[in-house]
Amino acid sequence: MKESVNYKSIIAVALPVALQSLIQTSLGVIDQMMVSRLGGTVIAAAGLATHPFTILLFLLLGVSGGTGIFVAQYFGNGQYNRISDAVKVSYQYGLLITLPIMFFAGLAPGFILQFFTNDPEVIAAGTEYLKIISLTFLPLMVILIKSSALKACKNVKLPFVAGVVAVIVNTGLNYVFIYGLGSFVGWGLKGAALATLIARLTEALILFAGYFHMKRTLEMAPVQIFSKASALMLKDYKAVTGPLILGELVFITSITFYTILYGKMGTVEMAAVTVLVPFRTSPLVYSLV
Repeated sequence: MKESVNYKSIIAVALPVALQSLIQTSLGVIDQMMVSRLGGTVIAAAGLATHPFTILLFLLLGVSGGTGIFVAQYFGNGQYNRISDAVKVSYQYGLLITLPIMFFAGLAPGFILQFFTNDPEVIAAGTEYLKIISLTFLPLMVILIKSSALKACKNVKLPFVAGVVAVIVNTGLNYVFIYGLGSFVGWGLKGAALATLIARLTEALILFAGYFHMKRTLEMAPVQIFSKASALMLKDYKAVTGPLILGELVFITSITFYTILYGKMGTVEMAAVTVLVPFRTSPLVYSLV
């Protein structure tokens, strides 16, 4: 009987965590599925333009992994004010990774896409998509760090609920923004990017509210992102998070080379494999381990 209760407890914690991780890649899947009627060029453009997001996602998974380790330790020891320190350092590391990728993707999307394909139509369509998608990078950083902190404090339901809301918002807005409704003419692939941006912002706001409530409940200190962390905290954080980020970097580098290979083979080939990329790079498996 005791063993059965333990299994139920494990499932109750692990399942929402795993599903919430799957949701992080599902918005890209939804975009690709809903633009599929627009043709192979658009599908390939969406797949290639999503790759900078995928690179950032896996690097931030390393950062948020470190967040979870330290927050869980401090929460278990009742050191609630130190939770803010861990989140602060996570934000600082996250910004160091996110801002360069976001600005590069937003200001030079065409240059990036030239590494993946020689098709000018794919580059043109992907450029408009990537310009908007790059604006989701900061919300993504907030989502991953806040989710990790909440889950480490035994709140696994709110990140899952926030993710579900994001999927619903993204799907509904995709239908309107891509294809139009009534007298409103849809925006095609650009509309898919706008829908994803709104969905990410919605998810981030929900998690912000949940973290603020937890901060008040535990009487935690506010997170001062731009204040200097202690030398010991930085040393411990680097020792734990560095290998996590490096491991994610090695994995996503291999996926990048595959993506370049498929893109150079041709637009049709790239469109064919695009729908499989989010499943191959999904963090779901890592959430269950």
